[in-house]
This record gives sequence, structure tokens and C-alpha cells, in this order.
Amino acid sequence: MDILTGVWPALATPFNPAGQVNNKTLRQLVERLIKAEVSGFYTCGATGEGLLLTTDERKSVTALVVKLVSGRVPVMAHVGALTTAEAAALAAHAHAVGADAVAAIPPSFYAVGKDGIRAYYEAIAKAAKGLPVYIYYLPARTGVTMSADMVRDLMQIEALRGIKFTSSDLFLMERIVDLGLNVLAGPDEMFHACLATGAHGAIGSTVNIMPRQFVALYRAFGAHDGEAARHMQGEINRVIGLLLESGNLIGALKMVLYWQGIECGEPRRPIPPLGAEAAARLRAALDAINFFDMTVQEGDIEDTSSLKAL
Repeated sequence: MDILTGVWPALATPFNPAGQVNNKTLRQLVERLIKAEVSGFYTCGATGEGLLLTTDERKSVTALVVKLVSGRVPVMAHVGALTTAEAAALAAHAHAVGADAVAAIPPSFYAVGKDGIRAYYEAIAKAAKGLPVYIYYLPARTGVTMSADMVRDLMQIEALRGIKFTSSDLFLMERIVDLGLNVLAGPDEMFHACLATGAHGAIGSTVNIMPRQFVALYRAFGAHDGEAARHMQGEINRVIGLLLESGNLIGALKMVLYWQGIECGEPRRPIPPLGAEAAARLRAALDAINFFDMTVQEGDIEDTSSLKAL
């Protein structure tokens, strides 16, 4: 498999009013993002509320996305789990349904040390039967930090090809790039900086709501138009700032998707929905910067009535 590049949404998982995965809405979201020319899909990660889904739900989401994409772009399945057995089972399933790669957060909660972490990724690689394996580096959530030497040791696993790097430590990221790994940036607000430090692309949560802006940034950087890339990062960061002010990123993302005509439902508990007051503030702030005019194009929305509703 070639090196992975470009812009990948960390795909949101839509739910229906009963709290079940909404396959129809998932199809709508996937098709909209493909129309926006994303480079691939990342399923069941943090944005996709993967750790709050059952094992069967995670399998179902990945299988459906692979089917919907039908080879148009690659699909990477996040298979990280609290137990090695579950992570391995998800990796085996990803291989069976035709995913192109798997990623996993390191073992969390229990401190298992570097040998335990390596054994975990070895089990995932074995179960994935040759699929490229990516580390999902998310120290702020997992509590697990890695050094460049530790990553170098994990590279002894033949299938380990890359890392989804969600950290502001660009010094560490640069050292990992120098090791020869395929690096996909995680912090949406640092996409341009990560590209400048050597990242090959990005997997991001807010790509769900403004994919064309991320694609434009990536293309501007590739065309050596640093001014345009920096400008687009600024536009993206203005929106990210408004989302973060809500205090509930997942809830805010799902509300924005609803306003864009993609009814994703409420987050899976314990993540709360975005409250009415926070939603009203967010909507007013987004309208003030003409966010929906910039991000929604003709044909994106099947029923535009939802754009006018809080």
C-alpha cells in the first residue's frame, strides 16, 4: 500500500432518535465528503465516538463505510480498545470486510509499559493479516506518551506503517517523520504547521463540516502557496475557536452537521447534547461569519429546511 496522503475526515457516527447507528445518514455524510474530494475515511475514532460503540456497532460502521466507498478512496478503521482481544477482533474484521488500514490508540487506563504496548500492537498486526497498522497517538486522552525511540522500537513490527499524530509537540512529530513513518496530522488547528513539519496529510474531526476548506489548504501547500495555505488555516481556526467555546466539541459538530442537512442525532452518552443556549450562541456566531454560505454548496443538502432550524 502506498503512503497515505491528503485530507481524511475522522468520520462522525450518526445516530437515530433511538440512539442506534443511522445507516441512511451515514451514507449521506460519506457521499457529501466524497463530493468534496476527501482522500479517505477514518472510522470509529474519537470523533466517531468509537469507544462508546459496542463491538458489533464498530464492525457495522466500518463494514458499511467500506461498502459505501466501494474503492473510491481508502478506509482506515480505528480498532483500539481497552482489551487486546477486542482490538485484535476488530482488526481481523477490518481485514475481512476490505478496509485498507487499521489504527489503534495504545493501551489505556492500565499502565502496561513499553513491552505491553508493543505486544498489543503485535497482536493487532497479526490479526489484521498484513493490513498497514497505524499508531493513534492521542496523549491528552489516553495518558500515554511516546518518545521517538519508543516509536522506533514499534517500527520493528513489520506491518507498522504510520501514525495519526494528535499532539502539539511538533518537535516529536518531526523526529517521527525522520524515522520514515507515514505521518497524518491530528490537530485540525495545526494542519498547516504539521504539513510544514513534514506530515503527509491529516485526519480531522472538523473535516466533517468544512471538507473543502481543508482540501483547499492541502492543495495550496502542495502548490507552494504558503500565503493561501496560512489564510485558509486562519479561516478554519476561526470556526474551530467557536466550536471550542461551546465546551462540547462532539455535540457542537453534530449540531452543525444538522444545520448542514445531515441529521446525526445526539452524541452517545455520557457525551451530552449541545444545550439550547450554547446552540443559539454557536449558530449566531457562525451566521456572523457566513459559515454556511462558505461550506454548503448546491446539491449538498437534500432537504434545506433544517438549515433554518435550531
